[in-house]
Amino acid sequence: MSGSRQTPAVRELPGRCVAECATSADIALFGKFTDRPGHERNLTWHWFTSAHWRSVLRSASPQEEATSLSYVADLRAILAQRGHDPAAATLVADLRAASAEFAGMWDRHRVSTLHCSTTSVFNRQVGRLDLDCVVLASPLSRQRLLLLRPVPGTPTTDRLNRLRRLIEELSRRGGPAVSV
Repeated sequence: MSGSRQTPAVRELPGRCVAECATSADIALFGKFTDRPGHERNLTWHWFTSAHWRSVLRSASPQEEATSLSYVADLRAILAQRGHDPAAATLVADLRAASAEFAGMWDRHRVSTLHCSTTSVFNRQVGRLDLDCVVLASPLSRQRLLLLRPVPGTPTTDRLNRLRRLIEELSRRGGPAVSV
């Protein structure tokens, strides 16, 4: 968790996770991405192909569609910025084949940089976590940091602390890891 002990974060390069915070709470909330092969390391791929991923990152229907459009428009912006990138072109082709939703949104030709707002993450052990999302971008490296912080006035900070204590307790006992 970045900054404070209560801030999960995932670093990613145009949709592909290249590094992640190594805390067990981050992995319990989002899973581990860096060890996965191919498209399995890609956040956009998971959004459009994994019902489980969407069940973890649950939002209201209008917000869910806006999130989908944001991912598609951001991928289109990345392709425009990078020029011909065979890996990105393959990702788009594979997403079009795997997801009718992605294909329909891609055909709208919207272009925009990624933005995110408040999102809710559901964890089986502690329940709903309301998180504000900020995207920090480095124009030189083209890397981005997605910073998720508890929404003030919600029980999220307490729930993250409870999740952390649960993970520590299970770790001391040698029990199974808490997972998404």
